[in-house]
Amino acid sequence: QGETNFTFGYDMFHRAPGKLTVGRVPVGAAVGLFDRFELFGAWDIQRHITADNIGTNRGYSEPYPATTPGGVISFTQVAPFMDVPSATGRSDVHLGVKLNILSERRGDNLSMALTGFGTLPGQRNINGLNRGLSSGAYQGGFAWLLSKTVADAVRFHFNMGTNLVASPSGIEDIPWQLA
Repeated sequence: QGETNFTFGYDMFHRAPGKLTVGRVPVGAAVGLFDRFELFGAWDIQRHITADNIGTNRGYSEPYPATTPGGVISFTQVAPFMDVPSATGRSDVHLGVKLNILSERRGDNLSMALTGFGTLPGQRNINGLNRGLSSGAYQGGFAWLLSKTVADAVRFHFNMGTNLVASPSGIEDIPWQLA
């Protein structure tokens, strides 16, 4: 309770198809409101994405799935409508809560918690979606977290959960079909 943590970082990951490279600069915070209850959040204040194997500047006025240069749909959840070779801008907001059930700090044999989390898309307009700055989809889920400290030197973590992802922004209104 009363403990606050702040974070600032950089990460990069690669996704295929489309040969996407995504770099993110997230800032975040976590606040312990009660002894067993924590709120946390992060915002991807900067996202840089490059795509080496997609068709670009296709000129659609509505979101349309990313394609290879030959016109084959190359859809990824990270940037489903990517239409430019690279882009930089703000991205998604991630929020969550954690309920601590067991804690080694309180004398339990292991730490166990339940968490709920969600993502608010930072871009839902055609420009942001076509630049790959967000998928435009709301996401949310739950996870079960276990931790065990051994000999005050090593900590093991096990996390298991699910993430439910809605259809990306506007995808249900697009007059296309996957074969």
